Amino acid sequence: MTISLTRLTNDRAQLTKVFSLDADGRVVKHTKAFLAHGEVERIEVADLHGFAALLQSLKHNQALAYGLTVKPRATVVTKDVMHEHPGAIARSRDYFSFAAGPAMFMCDHDADHASDPLNSADALRDALIKACPALAGAPMLWCASSSSFIERNDGGAPVTGLRGQRMYIPFLQGTDIERAGAALYAYTWLAGYGHYLVSKNGRLLDRSIIDGSVYQPERIDFAAGAMCHPPLVQRRPDPKIWNGGAEAFDSRLIPDLDAQQRIQLSEMQAAARARVKPEADRVRAAYIEDEAQGLAVTQDIDIDRAREIVRAALEDETLYAEFVLMPEEGRPVTVGEVLDNPARWHNKRFADPCEPGYRNDRRVAWLNLRSGGRPYLWSWAHGGIRYDLVRQPRLLKLQAGEMSRLADDSLDILRAQGEVFDFGDGAIARVAEGRVHIATPTWMLDYLGRVIRFERFDGRAKDWVPADAPEKLAKFICDRTGERGLPKLTAVITAPTLRPDGTALDMPGYDEATGLLFLSEERDPLRVPVAPTFGQVQEAFAELWAPFAMFPFADDESRGVMLAALLTAVLRRAIPTAPGFAFDAPAAGTGKTKLAQCVAVLGGNSAAVYAPPRDEPEASKALFSLLLGGAGCVIWDNLVRPLEGAVLNAFLTAAEFSDRVLGASSNKTVPNRAMFIASGNNLTVRGDACRRILRCRIDAASETPFLRSFPFDPLVKVRDSRQVLVRAALTVLRGYQTLGVPMGEGELASFEVWDQLVRQCVVWCADMGVGGAVGLKDPAASTLRAADENPEKVLLGRVMEAWLGVFGDRAVTAAEALRGETDSLEESPAREKLRGAVEELSDGDRNFSARRFTAYLNKHRDEVVNGQFFANSQDSHEKVLKWRVKTILG
Repeated sequence: MTISLTRLTNDRAQLTKVFSLDADGRVVKHTKAFLAHGEVERIEVADLHGFAALLQSLKHNQALAYGLTVKPRATVVTKDVMHEHPGAIARSRDYFSFAAGPAMFMCDHDADHASDPLNSADALRDALIKACPALAGAPMLWCASSSSFIERNDGGAPVTGLRGQRMYIPFLQGTDIERAGAALYAYTWLAGYGHYLVSKNGRLLDRSIIDGSVYQPERIDFAAGAMCHPPLVQRRPDPKIWNGGAEAFDSRLIPDLDAQQRIQLSEMQAAARARVKPEADRVRAAYIEDEAQGLAVTQDIDIDRAREIVRAALEDETLYAEFVLMPEEGRPVTVGEVLDNPARWHNKRFADPCEPGYRNDRRVAWLNLRSGGRPYLWSWAHGGIRYDLVRQPRLLKLQAGEMSRLADDSLDILRAQGEVFDFGDGAIARVAEGRVHIATPTWMLDYLGRVIRFERFDGRAKDWVPADAPEKLAKFICDRTGERGLPKLTAVITAPTLRPDGTALDMPGYDEATGLLFLSEERDPLRVPVAPTFGQVQEAFAELWAPFAMFPFADDESRGVMLAALLTAVLRRAIPTAPGFAFDAPAAGTGKTKLAQCVAVLGGNSAAVYAPPRDEPEASKALFSLLLGGAGCVIWDNLVRPLEGAVLNAFLTAAEFSDRVLGASSNKTVPNRAMFIASGNNLTVRGDACRRILRCRIDAASETPFLRSFPFDPLVKVRDSRQVLVRAALTVLRGYQTLGVPMGEGELASFEVWDQLVRQCVVWCADMGVGGAVGLKDPAASTLRAADENPEKVLLGRVMEAWLGVFGDRAVTAAEALRGETDSLEESPAREKLRGAVEELSDGDRNFSARRFTAYLNKHRDEVVNGQFFANSQDSHEKVLKWRVKTILG
C-alpha cells in the first residue's frame, strides 16, 4: 500500500513543544504551534515502516496532516495575507481533503483526559481492540507524544514519563476517516472508557481514551519530538508496529452504531453525567460567585447583575457589555468597548472568556465582529464554543394610549440591531442558519423581549417594574406593511459575489445596493481580486474546473454551459434573472444529478432535489414555497416529461414571484434570486422554455455508467472547498471584465445582466483559450439547438410544409384546412401528409375542431420556421378568417 499525506514546514518558528528550565530550576513548557508562513508538500510512504522513518525524521519546525493539499507543493499562509502571496494556500478545509485512496488514521490518547490512563503501547492497542474487535488484524503503529519522556542529562530526576500516545492505522479509504473516527469514539464509550470531566468552571467535558475532535483533513499532528534546552533532553522509545505487512484497514469494519447501540450510548452518557453533576454544580456555583465578586468591583456594578452576567456567559454562551475579555496583548477590555470599536478589535485573538488560563494560551479564542450577523467570539477550548456578544437591552416604558409611539421606538431599536428585514411586499424576515425565515407575531413577541427591557408603572409600589412585551405591539409591528423602515432584504449569501455593475461584494454585512446580506463565519473572508492577470485567470479556471474535469461532457457546447452554470451559481443572488440549466444524459447513473447538486452547493445552497410537479398549479405553489423560505436553488430531478410551462417560464424571467399564501386569502410577492436546475435522461425542452433553459449533456459511452469509479467525490470536494472555488469563479469573471471585450453575438433576451456578466465571460474564455485543453463554446448555442429540436417548432414546420403542398399560396380557413379541400377531390400524398400533421397536432383527438385549430394558428402567427410563417387575413365579404403560409423575402 502507498499512503499519501502532507508534511508542513514552518519558516518562522517551531511546530512542537519547547521545554526549558527557568532561573529557579523549574521546568517551563511552551507550545509553539502557530503556522503563519511555510510550505506544504504531498509525500508518500510505502508502509508503516516508512511512516515510522518519516516520524523520526521530522524537524522541530515540521508537522503532518493526513488530508491532502490541492497542490502537490505550495506556500501556506494565513487567510488574511493570501492576497499578498499569489498561488499560496491556507491551512483550512478549503485546501485540504482526505484522499479517496489509502490515508492515515490517527488515534490521540491524552493521559490528562483519561479516567484510567493507559500506561503502555499494548494497553492502548488492547483498549482499541476491545472497543472494536475488527482492529485486531489492522496494521498499527504506536509512538509516544512530543511531551513524553523528557529527562535531565545532569543527573536530575526525570521530568515526564509517558504522557500522550498516538496510534496510527492506515485506512483503505481516507474519505471515511471522519465518519469512522466518530463511530470509533462512540464504541470506546460502549466499551466502558467514556467519562465526563468537570472543567474549572463547572462545565461537563465529554472524554474517552481517544480524542474525538481530531478527524479533519486540515488538522495538524504535531508529531515531531520536543525541543529541549540543556540540560533537558528527550528520550522517546522507537515506534512500535503490529501487523506491519497487512493491507490497509477497511474502515467499513467500524460501522455506525445501530439503533439499540445508540440507545445504550445515550443511557450510559446520561448516567455518567448524573454521577458528576453534584460536583459540577458545586464547581459552577463557586466559579460564578468568585467571578461575579471580581466583576462587581472592576465594573462598579451590582453583585446580582454581576452574577447574571457571569451566569449568562457560562450557561447561555452570551457575553454582555460589562463582561471582561483578555486580549492576546494589552490590558483587559469589556465587550462594550469591543463592540464600540470594531475596526480595532475585529479578527483579534483572546483567551477563553470562561477559562482565561486554558493551556496558558491567550490566542485560543477569535473575535468576529463582521460576520454580517450577531458579533461572536469563537473559542477552541474544550472542542469549541461560540459566544454571542450582546449589548444591554434598551429600556422602553409602557404607557396607556401610546402604542404608536411604542412601535416607533421599538422599530428604531430593531433597525439598530440589524437582525430583521422587510422581505417582499409586506413580510418581515429574520435570518437564521444562513437562511431567510418569515417572522410571525409570536416570534416577534419573543424577539422584542430579548432586545428590549419593558417596564410598566406599578401603582401600588409607586415605581416602574419589569413587564413582558405586549402581544399587541408584536402584531402592530408585523402589520405595519410599508412603514417599518427596515432594510429591504433580497437574499442571504455566505460567500463573496459581484453586483450587477461588476463591483465586488466581499465584505460581510448588509449591502444596500443589492439588498443582499453577506454572512461569513470565515476568519478572513476571501477577497475578490480587483484586476487579475491573465495567468491568474488561467490558474483560477483550473482550480474551478478541477472537481468537474472527470465528468464525460458530450461536447464543447456542454462544457460552455457547465462553466456558465458555475459562474451563475456564484452570482445568482445578485442579479435579477438568469436562465435555467438542464443536465441531460442518455442513461441513468452518468452523473447528471451529481452535477446539479455540485452547482447548487457552490452557490451556497442545499443539495436537496425535488420531484417535478405534476401540473402548473402545483409548480407555482412549490416554487413560491421555496422562495418564501429563502431557497437559492431549485433542482427538479429525473424529469420524464418535457420541460415546459407558463409557470416555469415566468419563474425564470421574473425578479419577483407571486402566489397565494397557504391558509390565507391574499397573494404575496417575494424576491426571486433562485437558480433553477433540471435533470433527466434524454431530456426534452419545449415551447418558450427553449430560450430560457441551457442544456448540458454528459455521455459516458457505457452500458453501465453507474459502475465507474473516481478518486474523489466531486460533491464533497465542492462542499469542502466552496470558498476557494467561489473566489476562483469570481477571479475568472473579474479577469474578463478587466481584460476582455464582449464577443458573443446578440444578447439573450430577459437575461441581459446575466448575458453581460456570465455568457460574455464564457465566450471570452473560449476565444482566449483560458481553459487550455478544456474546449468551450458559447452557452447560448444550447438555446439555438433547443429551439431547433423543439417538438413544437418541428411540428409547426411540418404543418406549414403540408399546408403548402395542399393549398400553395391560397388563403383558406381552418375548417377548410381540416377537411383538406383541394381543386381535386381525389386523394393525394399532399392531403395525406396534411392529415397526418393535423392528427399529430391533435394528439389523435377525433374531436379536434376548427376552433382549436384556429387557436393553434393564432398562437403561432408570424412565427418563422425554415423561413416560412403563418399569416391571416379577414375576408371583407364573408367576414371569415383565412390563413396562408408566407415566405420571408430576401
